[in-house]
Amino acid sequence: LTLGAELKCANELAYELADWAVTNSGDIATGVCVSGYYGSPKRTCELSGSWSTTVHPSCTRMQLLIL
Repeated sequence: LTLGAELKCANELAYELADWAVTNSGDIATGVCVSGYYGSPKRTCELSGSWSTTVHPSCTRMQLLIL
């Protein structure tokens, strides 16, 4: 019995204001917010090797502080 290669979600740029690295199926990834946004967005790589469409929490826009 030979098992196939583990499924992975491909990297994806700028989905819901974050960039996502290649992630093993079944894992939860932490994205990197795009420029001008901050946070620790999380997204599931489904067992099928497809990304979940839900990102929570999402990235938040940075506010400029004017003194």
